[in-house]
Amino acid sequence: MSFQNYKFYQNYYIKSYVLLCHSISKFLFYWLMKTSLSGDTIRTQKLSFVIRTVGRHFPGHLLAWDFVKENWNKLVQKFHLGSYTIQSIVAGSTHLFSTKVHLSEVQTFFESQSEATFQLRCVQEALEIIHLNIQWMEKNLKTLTWWL
Repeated sequence: MSFQNYKFYQNYYIKSYVLLCHSISKFLFYWLMKTSLSGDTIRTQKLSFVIRTVGRHFPGHLLAWDFVKENWNKLVQKFHLGSYTIQSIVAGSTHLFSTKVHLSEVQTFFESQSEATFQLRCVQEALEIIHLNIQWMEKNLKTLTWWL
């Protein structure tokens, strides 16, 4: 699907569905997030939806987290620190992480921001979910590998 075809659809949800569900292109995922942040073609208020959706796809979950890290200051300027949008972006970009490396990376990133950022409930929840994912993997990976 080309970007020109994107403009053909009038309904935003149809546009989002068509682009996100039929794409495995990292370039397109990045374009969607960047365009949502700028608000040019996709409205900025849809950014959390776009990041969450990109974060659900296997090739996109790392890209979503990288995008959040790179654009954190812009995100905080556009959306207030404790807002639902920021909560949704943090959760949507980290919920698939299941390694100690990712836990350390997320923790280090948010610790390097302000103390208020690190103390956000959504950040603490994200760290807790990653920790639970790690525990699940440690408990079930051998069984799952054997079964497959």
